[in-house]
Amino acid sequence: MRPACDIVQRNMRTLVHSLYHRIPDHIRLGPAYRMQKALILRSRAWSKREILDWQMGKLQEVLRLAYAQTSYYKTLFDKIGFRPHLLSSPADLRRIPILTRDDVRESRDRIRSNNYPRPALEVATTGGTTGTPLEVYYEKRMTSAVESAFVHDIWGRFGHRPNCRTVWARVSDLTDKLYEVRGLKLVVACGHLQKSTFKEIASAIRTFDPAYLFGYPSSLYLLGQLMQEARMPRFDSLRLIMCSSEDLQDYQREFLRSYYGVPVCNLYGNSERTVIAANCPCSDLMHFYPQYGFVEILDSRGQECTEEGAIGEIISTAFTSPAFPLIRYRTGDFAVFTKQDCGCGWNYKVAKQVHGREPEYIVAASGERRPFIATVNMHSNIFANITQFQLVQPSPGIVQVHVIPKDGFSAADGVAVTGELQRVLGDSVTVTTQVVKRMILTKRGKFRFIIHDRRD
Repeated sequence: MRPACDIVQRNMRTLVHSLYHRIPDHIRLGPAYRMQKALILRSRAWSKREILDWQMGKLQEVLRLAYAQTSYYKTLFDKIGFRPHLLSSPADLRRIPILTRDDVRESRDRIRSNNYPRPALEVATTGGTTGTPLEVYYEKRMTSAVESAFVHDIWGRFGHRPNCRTVWARVSDLTDKLYEVRGLKLVVACGHLQKSTFKEIASAIRTFDPAYLFGYPSSLYLLGQLMQEARMPRFDSLRLIMCSSEDLQDYQREFLRSYYGVPVCNLYGNSERTVIAANCPCSDLMHFYPQYGFVEILDSRGQECTEEGAIGEIISTAFTSPAFPLIRYRTGDFAVFTKQDCGCGWNYKVAKQVHGREPEYIVAASGERRPFIATVNMHSNIFANITQFQLVQPSPGIVQVHVIPKDGFSAADGVAVTGELQRVLGDSVTVTTQVVKRMILTKRGKFRFIIHDRRD
């Protein structure tokens, strides 16, 4: 049993947190938030030409300050003979070499602006797509306030209002409990979500009466699947589902919409704070916010993608991080190019999909990579008695299918899954199926469809 003083302290923290978040955002988050929100609002009606003109001006400003205030970019620009004030088109920007994670790791303090003393900054760590930690600098208070302006604008397009009850189903610091109320948040330990615990979690959510569910799509999908199988009622108070930090697959989006009966907002960003994008109420196209950074979608030759459906890597230049300028940064993420325009009328760059890492592949015994999600029919009857599944590759040519079964699951279902995936993947891959209680998650609590080894 916890000491009474611990309970009092926890209750006081919850009360303070609740009162703090009831302060209106424009007051609580300060002038940086208000200025960024104002820019987003006045630029919504800009034409594509006006957006490009503004971005070229902002790029020139970012490059000029980086040259003047960092030893890294001064050395680089001098070496390649680049002069920021001569930038006039995106083609000029491509003269600058792409910045990699290794570059940032090796030159972090040379990239930091000398206009920002070290005490004014905080260090943030990102696992990224490779799992190798990367440390970057944030400007204290300013960076989070600016980020909030964009996130609130994205959610606001779906009718989101701040200071409403929200369930957070993401990685958390909960170790000895399934959930905890923190003011207007109900934090769920999504890593412990399974058949033996979901009813308790679902009941807590229903009692909390949330307007929004926010979290990893895999966690929200798994919760919905388990609730549907148990014939539990949905959450009547729910208005919106907000997904982030994992790839949102089409079959997950379809289920979330149909089961929970509310819109789904898919938010994409990175911890390095160089790019942010999301869909809108008019379509599932991902809109890249031009006020946040300049985005290039480049093919394997380093050229801008121009063909419908082409997959290119996202290279981004941040506009909101003057203390730590990341210019032409290789995100390690990929986008599906499209020539379509969204019916919302905003002239932002859009993509059909954004992948938080290179589209996932199975590796055959020969070393050949074979795409997985694109080749498997996720609506096939073989998945009817399966709540969730994951592919584990301990070595090339070997695939273990981990499945969380529904109540009606039988040995025949396992055989059907094995047979269908064997047919799709071919003879150079050996497939087996194994029933498990929970999926393997990354160190940050994220779900991946394919685990190539236990270090992922």
